[in-house]
Order: sequence, then C-alpha cells, then structure tokens
Amino acid sequence: MKKILVFPRIKMMRGIGWYVVAARKLLKILLSTLITIQMIITDEMILAQFWRNVGTLFCFRSFNMVLGQKQRK
Repeated sequence: MKKILVFPRIKMMRGIGWYVVAARKLLKILLSTLITIQMIITDEMILAQFWRNVGTLFCFRSFNMVLGQKQRK
C-alpha cells in the first residue's frame, strides 16, 4: 500500500488524461455510427422503436445481473 502512495501524482494525472482521450475517441466513433444509422433509418418511428428495444434490453440485463447477485449471496 505504501508503494502506491509514494507514486507521484503526475503519473496518476497522465493515466486519467489517457482515459479521457480514449473516452472522447470512443464517443466520436459512437456519434458517427449513430448519425449513419439515422441516415439509413429515415423513419423516426422505427428509430424510436429501435431505441426503446435497446433500452429495455439494457434494463433487463442490469436487472437480471442484480437479481443474480442477490440470489448468489
């Protein structure tokens, strides 16, 4: 534990900065893909339905994960 505390804070900041850069790149890629998807799917209703389905899937997954963790304990 002491060795971790001895490390200079500059290294920590560098690590955080790297993560920020990576996150920004990922966000840009995601945004570009979203724009292309929207251009392909011109009908807004279809897009809304698609996003609803995605949202419900994610919600169910997280809910199941929580339930699974509770049951394991």
